[in-house]
Amino acid sequence: MQLKEQKILALYSDTSLQEVELAFALTDGLDILKVENSFSRPYPYELKDKLLNVTQDQLADKKYLNELEKEVTDFFISILQEGMENISDKPDAISIVGPIIQNSPQEKHAIELGDFKKIGTTFGIPVIGHFMQTDLTAGGMGSPLKAVFWETMARKLEKPLIIANIGGILKLTYLGPNGEIVGFDVGIGTSVMDEWVFKKTGQSQDDDGWLSAQGKSDKKVVKALLEHPYFKKVPPKAVEQNDFDVLLGQLEGLSPADGCATLVSFFVESLKKACAFLPEKCENWILIGGGLKNPSLVLALKQTFKNVQKGIECFPFHEHLNAVGTAFLGARRLMNLPISLPTTTGVTEAVSGGEIFDPAHDK
Repeated sequence: MQLKEQKILALYSDTSLQEVELAFALTDGLDILKVENSFSRPYPYELKDKLLNVTQDQLADKKYLNELEKEVTDFFISILQEGMENISDKPDAISIVGPIIQNSPQEKHAIELGDFKKIGTTFGIPVIGHFMQTDLTAGGMGSPLKAVFWETMARKLEKPLIIANIGGILKLTYLGPNGEIVGFDVGIGTSVMDEWVFKKTGQSQDDDGWLSAQGKSDKKVVKALLEHPYFKKVPPKAVEQNDFDVLLGQLEGLSPADGCATLVSFFVESLKKACAFLPEKCENWILIGGGLKNPSLVLALKQTFKNVQKGIECFPFHEHLNAVGTAFLGARRLMNLPISLPTTTGVTEAVSGGEIFDPAHDK
C-alpha cells in the first residue's frame, strides 16, 4: 500500500475539560514528519461548567443537547480559525476528539459533542471524528485509542516501556521489547481533583500543585478508595462516565489541601495496581498529560517508580501531544490503518476508527 503524507489540523478536548489543544501535523500514518503549529486554549468558564454538570434529564433533552453542541462547535471553529491563520498550507483534513459527556463501554454508546459536519462545511475540509464511538461499535471499550501513536513516538526508546497519561482519566500504555502493545484506562484521574478543588475553593484546579504540596495524605481514605471494584477488573477496560461518582464523598472531612494530597497518593497507588496486569515488570516510565502541571504529583510518581521521564524530555514534537496524536489517528483513518487493537480496546481484530464527514460529498 502506498502511504500518502497528510496535512492534518487536529483538535483534542482533554478529559478534564480544562482546555482544547490544537496541532497542525504532517504525517503518513506511520510517523509524525513535522508539527508546524500547536497551542492550547482554555474552555470558557460557562461552557466548561455546563459540560461538567450535564444531568440525566439534560442528556435526554435533545433540544438542550443541540444547544450545548452548538456552543462547543462555535468554540471549536474559533480555535480552528486561529490555527488556520498561522499555518503555511491548507489542511487535507481536520481530526477532532471532542468532549465526551457520556460514555458506556458496556452499552457500546458514547455522546461526544461537536457538529463535525458543520465544521467541515465551514472550512470546506473533510473532518474525522467520533473515534470512541466507532471503536465501541466495533466491539471495543472505546479507550484508550492512542496506543499506536505512543508506539510510534517511542519507536527508538528502550523497551519495555510504560507511557502513563496523567489526565482527567489515567491511561496506561505498555510497549514490550518484541512489539507488544497493551493499553487500558487505569482509573479516574485529575478530573476528580479539579472537581474537589472547585468544590472547596472555587478555583478550577490545583494551580502548580500548591494545595497538594501543603496537604497530608490520609492513608485510610486512600485504602478505601482503592477498594473500588474497577481496580479488580481485568483489561481491556475503560472508565464509565459515572464509575467514580462516589469518590468525592469519601474525601469529606478533609481539608482542601489534605484532599489534594490524598488524591495524589491515590493516583500513584492506582498506577501501581495497574502494573499487575502487564506482561512483565517494567521500570521505564514516560509521563504525559495535563497532570504534569502538578509538581507534587510528578514528584510522587518519580519517588515511586524507577527511570521516570516526562514526554518533553524524550519525545520529538512533545508539545500538545494529545492533539498531535489526534492528527495521527486522523491520517490512519484516511488510509484505513488500524487504531484499535485486541490488546488495547478489546476489539476482536485490529481495526481503523473514526467517521469521515466530507463536505464535498454533501453537495
